[in-house]
Parts: sequence; C-alpha cells; structure tokens
Amino acid sequence: MGASHKVSAGHEGRRPVLDSYARLSRNQAGKLEKCETQHADNVEVIEELGGVLGEKISDPKLSAWNPKVHRPGWEYQMMRVASRACDGVVLWNTDRGWRQCSDLEDMFKLIEDFDSFTLGSSHGSYNLADYNDRHQLRQEVAHNQRNSDEA
Repeated sequence: MGASHKVSAGHEGRRPVLDSYARLSRNQAGKLEKCETQHADNVEVIEELGGVLGEKISDPKLSAWNPKVHRPGWEYQMMRVASRACDGVVLWNTDRGWRQCSDLEDMFKLIEDFDSFTLGSSHGSYNLADYNDRHQLRQEVAHNQRNSDEA
C-alpha cells in the first residue's frame, strides 16, 4: 500500500477528519467480522494517521459486490465525501467498500478536485491525491473484484 506517514500539508495544520466505515462480513474461516470490531481497529488507524474521528458509519449487510444490495451506510459515506465533511475514510479492508472497479472510479470522480484525501485500512493507507497510490488501490480493488467473480 501507499506510504503511511503523518503530514499536515493540505490540512493547514489541523488534524484531518477521518470517518470509520464498517460492513458486516465473514472472514476466511467463515466467522462474522462485526462492525463494532472493525470500528475499533479503524479508530486505532485514525489515531496512527494523526486524524480525528468524524463519524462511525456501518452497513449490516454482507455484500459489497452485488450491485442489487442496498448499502445506505456506504451511500451516506459517499455523500460525506462529496460534501467534504471528511478528509478521508478508514475501512478495515478495502473490500468493505469496493469489490467493483467502477465503484472505485465513481469515488475518484468525487475527490478529483481535492488537495488531499486519505484512505486508510488496517493494512496501510493511501493518499488519493497521489497518482501512484490511486494506481495501487486500483490494483487492489481489481483483485477484490476477481475474488468476487471467482466466488
């Protein structure tokens, strides 16, 4: 993943507001990964990134790949991104948000005029103002989509 380091550029000396998003899911062993557990991990990442918690947003559904599944929490999260209510989002894993490459590109359109936007996870972070980090995230989401297609 992209470099994980603390910066204040683009935030004019203030700590970035980072939302925590969680979606109910199953781990590789088939056990449920509850939203509360994911939020706890996300809050640790937010602190490591030097941010402050904006909102904890959850979806109790098990699917990010099925376009027929309604995810009101994710829709609300994207509304907060579009309105610049947050400076970034932390997810436990990127597959909680994106299993379709087209959904990621939709988010990139939302933030194309932002000076900076942080996407964090328990596995690292991306600065989506950096084209290299966007490229790496595209690869990760393509992998997520392949896993969904395979299943």
